[in-house]
Amino acid sequence: MKLSLPGLSTRHPVTVLMLLSCVFGAGIIAADRMPLKFLPEMDFPFINCFIPYPGATPQQVEREIAIAAEGEFRTIPGLKRITSYSNSDGCRLGLRFEDNINMSTASAEVRDRMERLKLNLPEGVDRMFLSRQNINSIPIMVFGLFREGDEAEFIHLVRTVAEPRLSRLEGVAEVQILGSVPEPEVLIEFDQNRLSQNNLPLYEVVSALQTANLNLSAGELVDADLKYFVRVAGELRRPEEMANLVISPTGLRLKDVAEVGYRTRPMETHYDIDGKGGAFILLLRSLRRTRWRLATMFARN
Repeated sequence: MKLSLPGLSTRHPVTVLMLLSCVFGAGIIAADRMPLKFLPEMDFPFINCFIPYPGATPQQVEREIAIAAEGEFRTIPGLKRITSYSNSDGCRLGLRFEDNINMSTASAEVRDRMERLKLNLPEGVDRMFLSRQNINSIPIMVFGLFREGDEAEFIHLVRTVAEPRLSRLEGVAEVQILGSVPEPEVLIEFDQNRLSQNNLPLYEVVSALQTANLNLSAGELVDADLKYFVRVAGELRRPEEMANLVISPTGLRLKDVAEVGYRTRPMETHYDIDGKGGAFILLLRSLRRTRWRLATMFARN
C-alpha cells in the first residue's frame, strides 16, 4: 500500500488534528516566551582598563603606571597584544586576546592582576576601571534632539529631564548623551609663587580639600527602641565654599593661593543639523526583554 500524507490524514483525522493542535499550541507559547534578539550573544576579545592619575605629566604616568601595568598584564594566558596610552588624566590600556579565549576567565585573570598591581602603584592611585566589550555594548537605538536657541541650556535640559526618564524605561541599561557642550566643572588653578611665599606644599592643600569634602556613614547609635544612623555630611557644593576653605593653621584660605571657578573644557566635536545645536542619545539595552515607550514618554511633556 502506497503511503501518502493525504491518505494518512483521511484515515486518521483525529490523530492529525491532535498533532496540528500541538504544533499550533507550541508555536503560540514560543511566540510569547521566546526572546527576540537583534544580534546573537557574543563576546569581543577586548578588555579596556583605565587607571586615573590626575595631576601628573604624561611622562610620569608612563614611567610609574603604564610600564608597571604592562609588565603585570603580559603574564595573562591567551593575551595577544597590549596597547597603552598615557596622558595627564591617567593611563588607558587595551588588551587584545586570542579569538578562542573564554572572556569570563580572561576578565577574572585581569582583575587578579589589577589587585597585584595596586601594590606597585603610587599612593595617589586608588581606583581602577575595567570594561569588557560584548554585543550589549552596541547601542540598540540612537536618535538626536536639536533646536534653535541657547545650546548650553538645551543640553542641560536633555541631561536633567530626558536622560533620567529614559533610564527608568524597562530594558534600558545605560543612556549616553553626546553633546557639543560639556558639563561645567570646578577648576582650581594654583599660583606657585603664592604657595612658595606662604611655605605651603601642594600636597597639604590637596589633603585639606579631601578632608573637608566628606559624605560618609559614621555608624549607628541605639537608644532603647530607637536607632540613630550617624552620617558625616560635609560636601562642598559651590565654588565659593571651596574658595573660602581654610587650608593652613595660619588661617590661609584657598582663594589666597588659587583661583576657583566653573570652567568647561573645549570640545573637539560639534553636532548640529541646519544650524540647530543639540545632542545625540544612545540607548544600551539590558539583559531583560525590552519594550520601548518613547513616544508615550515624550508625549507627556
